[in-house]
Amino acid sequence: IEDADLSLMPNTDVCETCHEEESIAYKQSRHSLKWSSFMYREDKEQQDDICTGCHSSKSSRYKRNGCNSCHMRHTFSKREANDPRICKSCHSSQWQSWFSSRHGILWQIGSKRKLPTCQFCHLPKGDHNIKTAGGYFALEMPKEEEEQQWSGDRLIILKALGVVDENGVPTERKELLSMDGSSLEKMSGICKRCHSSSYVEQQFKNCEKTIKMADRLMAEAIRIVNRLYEDGILKKPKGWKYAPDLMHIYNTENTIEQKLHTMFFNYRLKVVSGALHFNNEYTHWQGLIKMREALYKIKDESQELRYKAKLKI
Repeated sequence: IEDADLSLMPNTDVCETCHEEESIAYKQSRHSLKWSSFMYREDKEQQDDICTGCHSSKSSRYKRNGCNSCHMRHTFSKREANDPRICKSCHSSQWQSWFSSRHGILWQIGSKRKLPTCQFCHLPKGDHNIKTAGGYFALEMPKEEEEQQWSGDRLIILKALGVVDENGVPTERKELLSMDGSSLEKMSGICKRCHSSSYVEQQFKNCEKTIKMADRLMAEAIRIVNRLYEDGILKKPKGWKYAPDLMHIYNTENTIEQKLHTMFFNYRLKVVSGALHFNNEYTHWQGLIKMREALYKIKDESQELRYKAKLKI
């Protein structure tokens, strides 16, 4: 076909012709913001082909760019989109923590009960406005009623993400925290369809305690690296408003920050995923223990860098 290059893959606007309710709900959801989160990556030019498999642009020709992220071409099947395995390609950490949880094991066994799959909990009754308890890495702007320690830890993490500036004022990256009404409280209503209120509330309290532990470790690691910049041991790259900047993951040229990026984007995510899917084993061994190990390595490398700087090696 000579003019095949002129054809376009159907995007959300095309699907909206027949599926208006689903399309509108999708456009209001966190899934529709996946391109926005990638746009705030400061190294996006180098990694476009890697990242846009999940963080797709609406205009990209062959990448998953809307409905066909879940209703995969060429069948655009509802049955396929309703299978939890479809979520694994973009949400591997969350999927694995669910898959090895009690809920996931019952699904593997093939229980005839109505089970909490990804779709059952996050797209209840087919609502395409995705529901999430954690939002962007379970991060929110600190609130006045929160305990001071946790608010301080989260503020440090948000600075390293560039969501707030040195003074705690929100920046243009604040869109990363868009929760679209999702929260632990609203998500708990879905859990209460199967579990008692007291049980659900206790489980979410446990989740919050676990995330606080992770944020304590993460904030300490960020502080260590930040002090290296403040003391001139690490040189702040031109244009950086705050250092370290976690959105420069592929631009980092030192191992201590690579450890920091892995600690946040890999290990802390696993803590959050494990906690919110009530998988204690995954939270512990894949998340918190790995975070502690990374923190100790960051401490050791910080001491080594300071020693070398003192000796001018």
